[in-house]
Amino acid sequence: MGMSGNRCNDLFQSGWYHGYVRPGKKYKLFMGIFLCSNFDFFIKGMVILNEYKTHFGVYGVCIKQHELLCILKNSGPYQYRYDLPGGSQESGEGLTETLVREVLEETGQKVLQYDHPRIYDAFVQSEELDFSTHHVFALYTILVGETVEALPKIVVDGLNDSEGARWIPLEELTTENASPLILKVLEEQRKEPFLLNKMHFINWNVRTAFETKRL
Repeated sequence: MGMSGNRCNDLFQSGWYHGYVRPGKKYKLFMGIFLCSNFDFFIKGMVILNEYKTHFGVYGVCIKQHELLCILKNSGPYQYRYDLPGGSQESGEGLTETLVREVLEETGQKVLQYDHPRIYDAFVQSEELDFSTHHVFALYTILVGETVEALPKIVVDGLNDSEGARWIPLEELTTENASPLILKVLEEQRKEPFLLNKMHFINWNVRTAFETKRL
């Protein structure tokens, strides 16, 4: 049983459903709920997910005197935001090997120590750029050296997506300037009761410029 996007949109506007509907899509009735054929909206606070591309990465969390070691991201859905240093595994790499390589590539600093491994995930959607990502990320608490090397412009998987590292006070990191990974670290600091639950970001804002006050 199907119905047009416009008819389903009428139901949303009536207040019975709440979510996002794309015109021209076909909807079907399933267990009393009208669903888009590619499930790209949510109903009554419940996110209906489909066609997410899963991305896995390994990242370092370094906090010193209430400041977090961040990189300035220059590409991807977290571009022009603060992000954690880290990234995807190369063929044959172990998790900690990826961690050490990525932190050095993106911050210029060597990892001296790592511990406290944990894993989280976030679903990130952007209507503007039409992408949906399931980001699974392993975090390690790290200690880095004081020496800062020059960042390579080219890394194993292409252009370096870091514009350099900054120590940012925790209280200055927000949903407006930080990636979901950093927002999860802030949840850790606050000892949120549902820390292990997945995160959802609907209509994620892909920024077009860095904040200027620190650059």
